[in-house]
Amino acid sequence: MSIKIEILDGALVMHDTVDIKVIGESPKALVYYDVSELDNNSVIKLVNIDQTKEVQRHWQSQAISANVVDGSDVAYTIASWKTFARTELGV
Repeated sequence: MSIKIEILDGALVMHDTVDIKVIGESPKALVYYDVSELDNNSVIKLVNIDQTKEVQRHWQSQAISANVVDGSDVAYTIASWKTFARTELGV
């Protein structure tokens, strides 16, 4: 099983690639990641950046590994996740 994290129609969506079950979904403009958690523990921890909006609040944290993939099924690395987040999230 892999976890896919991608942008679909303006939303950040995290889902299981086997059963396509959505694990988390929020408008991409309202989500970023915990930089410290990624840099210190190699874990993607998504956070709501606008606490005034009612959006996904309990994202599953995901360790960077071959099982965490992008929309093209390519495994994220720390560098590729940061590039994705900087260009796609919080905007």
